[in-house]
Amino acid sequence: MGVRASVVVCVTSFLLGSLFTHWIADSLTLWKSPVTDEHLWTAALYYSILTKGPVQVLYILSAIVLLGGATIFWSLRDGEAGNLMFDGGSIFLYGTTVIMYMYSVLPNLFEKFTSIPMHSAMSAFPRSLRSPTL
Repeated sequence: MGVRASVVVCVTSFLLGSLFTHWIADSLTLWKSPVTDEHLWTAALYYSILTKGPVQVLYILSAIVLLGGATIFWSLRDGEAGNLMFDGGSIFLYGTTVIMYMYSVLPNLFEKFTSIPMHSAMSAFPRSLRSPTL
């Protein structure tokens, strides 16, 4: 039980930390009003940097996601009713998140942000990138 709980806490902390690093782009597009072209260029540049990173980073992230999923499945062995309900809900949410990232977020990033057009600080943000960035 102690090993399982510590693995879940470590994996969850790592995944939340990796999501919180996206605050650089998300704060400008989600929480600052009005959204300016400068904010959109900053977010698009950040997403572009993510797509050009080494592929080993994706492998490490995938391994950590698999470790978290395996740990949740591992806790199903206990067979207690309350535990089954909580772990079943956790597996559903975890799986939904993984599916959303695999079929929506990652393809969108790699399709739209692998090459962004050259721009100056005052250039207008392209309409084709506006919706994916927001």
